[in-house]
Amino acid sequence: ILQQHYQDVDIIGLHMSNWNPLDEDLDLRETKQKCHEQDLQDTQRVCDFLDIPFHPANFVAEYWTDVFEPFVEQISLNGQMPNPDVGC
Repeated sequence: ILQQHYQDVDIIGLHMSNWNPLDEDLDLRETKQKCHEQDLQDTQRVCDFLDIPFHPANFVAEYWTDVFEPFVEQISLNGQMPNPDVGC
């Protein structure tokens, strides 16, 4: 479908995992893990429907180091509540 309109472009479906559900509190882990798995399945299903390649990408470590830690540091240092995803 998409390739007909965008013939000179490689179109892919990308699912980015930026947070590990296992890092959640014990009482939230199971729910978060189910949501994560459902997100992956939904992405795969859309890619199948659109007939485009599906690529899961794990950015958990990068998100933790480059986004989450600076976010916590800003709160700790000066009480600011920045938007954490600006670092993305």
